[in-house]
Amino acid sequence: MTEPRARHHLLSKRAERRGHLAKVALGVTPLAATLLVRAFGPDGQAVDILVTVAVTWALIAIVIILVMPMMNRRRRVLAERILAAHPDADVITGFASKGTRDHARTLGVNLVSLNNGAAIALGVRPGLIEVWSTGDTEPRWVLDRRSSALQVEVERLPHLDRTLLGIRITDGHASVELIPADRAGRIAAVEAALDALGVDRDDHIRP
Repeated sequence: MTEPRARHHLLSKRAERRGHLAKVALGVTPLAATLLVRAFGPDGQAVDILVTVAVTWALIAIVIILVMPMMNRRRRVLAERILAAHPDADVITGFASKGTRDHARTLGVNLVSLNNGAAIALGVRPGLIEVWSTGDTEPRWVLDRRSSALQVEVERLPHLDRTLLGIRITDGHASVELIPADRAGRIAAVEAALDALGVDRDDHIRP
């Protein structure tokens, strides 16, 4: 029996499991490759380096396996709430950048659960982009897709203690910044978000 197609990527359990495995691989492979090169280089100490690789791999995997399901659950709940209210909406889930809270403060909306790195979601509807955060039963604020001032920009945004590729959207009045996380791999997640927003990814992502 085949698994029913989910209305949103996060609502598929199988896709979620694949996403966890992909994140583990993406997180540890570059580090493991670097350490292995050093281990088997001219001055390498293979045993010590291999032990370091194994321990590092295990620690990163544990963090990803324990933390990611919790964050995915929060994003899944947001996707479910948006789709329950608007079944025809496209949903983009991800994480707030530091700028998201700043934009919310400017609008005078509730700042709860809008910290840097918090789970947020966008409900993309005809004419509107709704911004939802953890605990919301209705959008926190709304952007006007029909505004002549609407801009969608792809750039590196502050996320926790680093910067990640994300999307900044403004309609000339309200704004939001999102680090998309609906696909394994940062570029793929941003591309999926641009598709949901109905903009040409080739105009926003440089080769």
